[in-house]
Amino acid sequence: MANRPNEPHTPNAGASLPSDDAPPPDLAFAEPGEPLGWLGTRRNRDLILYTVYLLSAIVFGLDYFLHKHSQFQIEHYFGFYALFGLASCAGLMAVAHALRVLLMRPEDYYDR
Repeated sequence: MANRPNEPHTPNAGASLPSDDAPPPDLAFAEPGEPLGWLGTRRNRDLILYTVYLLSAIVFGLDYFLHKHSQFQIEHYFGFYALFGLASCAGLMAVAHALRVLLMRPEDYYDR
């Protein structure tokens, strides 16, 4: 059902459950007939995600075969760099969350 020009756009109007090809909520603001872009379908998003998983597994597996010129003994362990990167990313997210709690202001902070 197409929206008339003077009516506001309501995503998924009349649909009870979104389909697999329905745009995610952040892309629901697109006007009717406007292309959603190449990330607008679940198939493309899943393809990117599985490609990242595959490349990560390949790089993790190559760690066994590559000779490392490291300065510390712990760097010689299999998968050290992958686990170090994962822990660093988790730590960065924890620090960002703590900063958000510390620096967050009320919604009407600038309106006062």
